[in-house]
Amino acid sequence: MSSNPELFNLKISDKFVPILEQIKAFIRDEIDPLEEEFHLSPNKDDIWSLSSRQTEIIEGLKTKAQAVNLW
Repeated sequence: MSSNPELFNLKISDKFVPILEQIKAFIRDEIDPLEEEFHLSPNKDDIWSLSSRQTEIIEGLKTKAQAVNLW
């Protein structure tokens, strides 16, 4: 068994901190505002599939995430 304390260091690296902040901001600014609408527009014909509006929301968020290199 290794006695290297760095093996168990679960701290986020300094390199990743700005990326994490960018992810948090994206969730707050882009995803959270659409959460209620997403849940209020279910597929009434098939509860196991997304509605067209839910798909539209997800695809729009994917495009925005790609634009800021988060995808």
